Amino acid sequence: MVKSFSSFRTAAAFAAFAAFSAASLTACGGGGGGGDVTTPPGTSPTPAPAPGPSPAPSPAPSPAPAPAPSSGASSAACYNAADFNEGTVLVEEGLTKMDGQPDLTTVSTTTTGGRQDFAGARPVMFTPKSTGSLGENRLFRDRTSSSELAYGLISDTSTQVLTQVYDPPVSTPLDMQPGQTVKRDHKNQFTIVAKAGSGTTSLSETVEDQFTYVGRESLQTAMGTLNVCKFNNDFVSEGASGRVVANIQTWVVAEGPYQGRTVKIASSSSNGRPSTYEVTKITYTPK
Repeated sequence: MVKSFSSFRTAAAFAAFAAFSAASLTACGGGGGGGDVTTPPGTSPTPAPAPGPSPAPSPAPSPAPAPAPSSGASSAACYNAADFNEGTVLVEEGLTKMDGQPDLTTVSTTTTGGRQDFAGARPVMFTPKSTGSLGENRLFRDRTSSSELAYGLISDTSTQVLTQVYDPPVSTPLDMQPGQTVKRDHKNQFTIVAKAGSGTTSLSETVEDQFTYVGRESLQTAMGTLNVCKFNNDFVSEGASGRVVANIQTWVVAEGPYQGRTVKIASSSSNGRPSTYEVTKITYTPK
């Protein structure tokens, strides 16, 4: 069962990554951005890019500004409130580079849905679809005037349905100052239901999650040089699959037509190979 759980965790990790990209950033430890780690399109086969011609974003109204008052160097500008409006659609192309593996190109589309009951709350549901994902995936997140919350995800494949709940929900302040660190320790609660025969498996792991806003910097991308917020996420997870120590670095755009978009993720962990994911093209249609 550990092997089966591990394979589904990969699918869940990708779902989390896609939704993270879709909504800005709330890196959440251990396998994907929300309660595990924000592993780029699978820290197995994953995505990262090559410089190329600058694609133009689709015509759309200017992204809504972050609600919290902030200094010019704070992280508030790197969140986009429109991500949480039902009907918002994000399409992005990306490239993942992993040591010892061929580069992997993916195209993902994430659609913001309505509110759904999940884990005792009613968060917003995001539906990511990608050329690199398995089954049907849903990610559950929410936003207040001061923070973003990640509740968990559901990964529904042909053989099993995995539900992952973050307990408590992983909360990230919208307005952080350079060098500021927040602790986001939580548990990951997994429920795996087999579609053939009978059987439900419940597993859990603890996550020590330390999330830091490093500050602003300029980042050269396939879409040009962008003003970005850099975040650093260190975490240790312990559970049925053992102890994993990991680091995720994330770059999120602070201004312009790509505001709030995650354009680069670099990850490393004690149980996998280092990988880098970079976005090469973005089409964002906010509602």
